Amino acid sequence: MLSRQLRGDSMYYCLDCESTFDSEDTVYIWERGEFWGAPFNYNIPCCPYCKGDNIKNIEGHPKCDGCHNICIDEYIETSDERHYCRECYVKYTIDD
Repeated sequence: MLSRQLRGDSMYYCLDCESTFDSEDTVYIWERGEFWGAPFNYNIPCCPYCKGDNIKNIEGHPKCDGCHNICIDEYIETSDERHYCRECYVKYTIDD
């Protein structure tokens, strides 16, 4: 169950199927429950593609300066405030 509420005009990323979508495309699953005899309803925001509820708000995440995609997982920020996603940089050690 997601405890956060979706805000309007935001971008979201599904951690299950790795797709991005707008908040207006979000699908909701309405569930009913009962807590000590008192009925209640709640909605679960879900991915419109796989219907999974493992979604993350990516509004404000930086865009990669290499491929211009939104940096989702790991990314680096250089001292001149450039951002690079995992596919656009290579890590080296002193042994390489």
